[in-house]
Amino acid sequence: MKITIDRKNCLGEAVCTAVAPGYFRMADDGKAEIIRENGEEKDVRDLMDAKTLCPAAVIKIDHM
Repeated sequence: MKITIDRKNCLGEAVCTAVAPGYFRMADDGKAEIIRENGEEKDVRDLMDAKTLCPAAVIKIDHM
């Protein structure tokens, strides 16, 4: 699965980094950034939680 984030509209709440720290981190500008773009099946639940819980709804997960 392919993970993308709309950093321009990120609110910097860091929910994604708490839920899926292996995929997201907070950048120096206070917004989340992706550190791993391709999700593994074993991490589907965490990635979907990050997407669902994101207050700005800027995370997109495409199943390939």
